[in-house]
Amino acid sequence: MDALAGLGAIPYFTLGPWEILGIQIQGFGLMVAIGVTLAYNVGSWLAPRHGLSRDKIQSLMLAMLICGFLGSHVIDLLLYHPKEVFEDPKILFKFGSTLSSYGGIIGSTLGMLWWKIRFKEPLMPYLDAASFALPAGWFFGRVGCAVVHDHPGDPTDFALAIVMKDGVARHDLGFYEAMWWIVILGIFWTLLMLGKERWQQRPGFFLALLPIVYAPIRFVLDFARTNDSTYFGLTPAQYISVAALIFGCTLMYMWATKRTIQLPLYVPSPEDESDDDGDKPVPAGPISKRKGKGKRR
Repeated sequence: MDALAGLGAIPYFTLGPWEILGIQIQGFGLMVAIGVTLAYNVGSWLAPRHGLSRDKIQSLMLAMLICGFLGSHVIDLLLYHPKEVFEDPKILFKFGSTLSSYGGIIGSTLGMLWWKIRFKEPLMPYLDAASFALPAGWFFGRVGCAVVHDHPGDPTDFALAIVMKDGVARHDLGFYEAMWWIVILGIFWTLLMLGKERWQQRPGFFLALLPIVYAPIRFVLDFARTNDSTYFGLTPAQYISVAALIFGCTLMYMWATKRTIQLPLYVPSPEDESDDDGDKPVPAGPISKRKGKGKRR
């Protein structure tokens, strides 16, 4: 950072709000809506090209989206505002106040498990496609954070700092993360183009890569946050970052050594085992060409 110090911080900027037909549109909400739409369409575009059902990937992303928003709200309150929850538990049901990105991931995991139980499909191929689509949405989500400056950090003379309303140049963690997500997007799309057949035949790579490229940066950036709750010197996100990195490295090792990658498994019921057409659930692993009802899209 010393090389950029002294160049002058970035002037304060914002986006919105606008009022259209009596409805107020916030810059953060607009960016999140763009991100959700883009990620949804990227996943819908990728799935059929990897032999997966477009309808199934869309249903998976929808389940993860709904549970993710719920989780981002609830986890943020429980981990970052426990005192307020203890004093007034009703705030857990007051949505639109606070959000946590890692809380969204935890909530999305619950949505993923529901989808697995509901559709009895091999999870890994679809989850890998969803993981590839996620950076596009996360980027715009962090742009939303940047335009409202809701993650201010310590005062600094770093050239990429933002001069806040109080006239003090501070680290803007949302802005920094948005720039890093551009890098992640470049990495993901480059790797997709370089190894199309490999990712199709052995899914799990992008699911493993995502926490590997994101968690360390998030861990470091959180040291600059000023308003977050800490436990034994670390924020909740830093503890989750450590766990996420371990998960990603373990999964990548299994992928690289061609070990079978198993996520929560579906146990066939007697009805499934007695299906006349023999179209039984396939364990999580390489995409298999099955004889199914209809054709994959």
